[in-house]
Amino acid sequence: QATSPRKEKSTMSGRTRRALARHAKEYIRAGVSVTDLHTSLIAIQEQAELWKQFCSQPIPPSVPLGIDDAQVIYQSLVADLIKLDSHLDPDPARPNLIELDIPVLSQTLRALATETEPLANLAAKNELRKRVQDAGLGQLLRSLAINGARNEELIAEFDQCWWLSALEYLLSGDNAFASYTPEHLAQLESDFAKADQRVILESRKEISHKTKLAFLEATQSNPQTAEIFKTLLRQRVDSLVGLTQNTQSIWPKIANHIGISPYEVSEELTFEQNFDLVIIMDGAGTTLAENLAGLARAKQVIAFGDPMIAEPEGFDVEWVEKMDYSDSDMESSFSFVARRFDAEVLRKSYRLKGQLFGQLLNREFYQGRLQVEPTADEFEGRSALELVIVDGDTRANPNRSASTESPEAEVDKVIELVTAHVRNHPEQSLMVVSASSKHVENLHLKLQQALELAPELMEFFQKHGREKFEIASLADLNHRLADRIVFTIGFGRTSQGKVLAHFGLLNEPDAKRWLANMLVSARYRMTIVSCFSAYDLPELTGVGATNYLTTLLRPIYNEGELGDTFDSDPMLADLARRLKRFGIRVVEGFGPRMPLIASFGNQALIVEPDWSNTDLELSERIRLRPTLLTNLGWSYQRVYSFEVFSDPQAVAERIGIRLGVEITPTMLTTQPVERVFEDTDAAWGERQESNDRRLREDKPPHWG
Repeated sequence: QATSPRKEKSTMSGRTRRALARHAKEYIRAGVSVTDLHTSLIAIQEQAELWKQFCSQPIPPSVPLGIDDAQVIYQSLVADLIKLDSHLDPDPARPNLIELDIPVLSQTLRALATETEPLANLAAKNELRKRVQDAGLGQLLRSLAINGARNEELIAEFDQCWWLSALEYLLSGDNAFASYTPEHLAQLESDFAKADQRVILESRKEISHKTKLAFLEATQSNPQTAEIFKTLLRQRVDSLVGLTQNTQSIWPKIANHIGISPYEVSEELTFEQNFDLVIIMDGAGTTLAENLAGLARAKQVIAFGDPMIAEPEGFDVEWVEKMDYSDSDMESSFSFVARRFDAEVLRKSYRLKGQLFGQLLNREFYQGRLQVEPTADEFEGRSALELVIVDGDTRANPNRSASTESPEAEVDKVIELVTAHVRNHPEQSLMVVSASSKHVENLHLKLQQALELAPELMEFFQKHGREKFEIASLADLNHRLADRIVFTIGFGRTSQGKVLAHFGLLNEPDAKRWLANMLVSARYRMTIVSCFSAYDLPELTGVGATNYLTTLLRPIYNEGELGDTFDSDPMLADLARRLKRFGIRVVEGFGPRMPLIASFGNQALIVEPDWSNTDLELSERIRLRPTLLTNLGWSYQRVYSFEVFSDPQAVAERIGIRLGVEITPTMLTTQPVERVFEDTDAAWGERQESNDRRLREDKPPHWG
């Protein structure tokens, strides 16, 4: 119970008060100030409280026996530690032995007593050390000792030292070089990227300004036509025919570029209205007949197209019962322009969305011809592909003899995924694709039944505009995008439980193009629903795209070897070795244009030196590429050759700090760590001991 100071003072005995007063007078006569006296009393009180806290019996403190001997031993230990310190690293930043905690000091002394290999041939080493220091390489020797360089690394270290001295000699007369620090170079590149972006914006403004001047000149020189044009605007005439017929002298200045469907050109434009340039956006998916009206009005033509995902379906000017074209009649506008004039191949992909399977498409469909940068999710093994194997009765539908098409269990599973998406992710668009037309019909019927039971879900199926929900077959899919795609195979097993080699549209000659078109349509995620896995498939041969099922029906679709040897670049190899000492995972060769990747925790950092990717233009190397990689989920760090060459340790520490590594002095002296903690069994909660050997030796008797 707390007491007031007045009450506490009254309970103090008279003898105690007189003793305190006498001691206070003695302190004052001795020249002790009141402040010092107050400080001493507080210290006495703290010691008394600690004594009460740690003393097992309530007895007054006393001086223990042998304290003088302990003090002599302590002073001897301090003298030995000071003497031992004089033979260790003279770095002022290194803490002295006497400043270390008891556990750390014990570990350090034990290491000095047991690890005696460095003391072998000490006389020869001292002589060699003196020769190296006399040659002016004392700082190098110290750096090698701190970093724990191994014998096989000494040649590279001395080569780097020699080249560094040569560089310093060449730059000794250039006083301006000292100002080019990494921070200064980074600022220069940042300023260049901003200026490059401003040039693009200014170019847009300049084009707008020139268009404005041309329009003003046309209206001032043709006042009557300009008045007619204003009248048409007041009457809200939005027809291109009406505007061009009544304002023939000024309409090219008003509409200097027009976006129009090829089927509307002859309706909206007269034959006399020509254009300097006609751009065909889907040249690979349309024929010359479809684009004839536009080509007839063009002085120049540019056709964009990708024959891998698009092909013309035919075009005719009159009705026929069945369109049947030969290959010669089906030539696309893209192939015609490429054959007649010239073709330019665009190999770089700058898509930020919709390239979830960029590596798969590049490898399987484009034979590696594209430059598609991998995403950070691919590096971390986070696949955008979800594989759902349907459980239950996946055999043939009983009402279709000798058929495995559209099993009921797969239909129910797809409807379950669709309704779950509507409830949990209504903000994302969805599309369902199947290789079976019969499966598409059954899904429509089943979905209608599900919506009758849950009418509150109807709103989702009217949203997302051009990405409105759709259930389509592979053949009907054309230039569509959706946030998520559910690809349901649409075929099950036979009544005997076997998987046939027929998979509907996947066996068609155009199936490869249809499948590629579907893969590029997924923006964020794709779910594959199947009644069987890749291991259940029979041997697939022949035309179509059935052989790609083996790749798609695996849980991991993007397998690759990750190297960490860095044989191609010595400076990166040295930087990688220093990063490994911090417990950072370092990978080389994940992408053809990714020299070094440093990973720690949930971060993946691309370390790109300024001497890499020199074949790229400066604008692409400094502005476009870092922006692209950042949008693909990577962290980006640019390093410069002179700093990696002159002070690689500082570069490694800067990268480690950015990744969130707490760099300690111990990390700077240990050998490289082969495996980081995240890769060990202990990180996953497993015990250190293993019973693998017992399990291998504990064989049943009948094994022989």
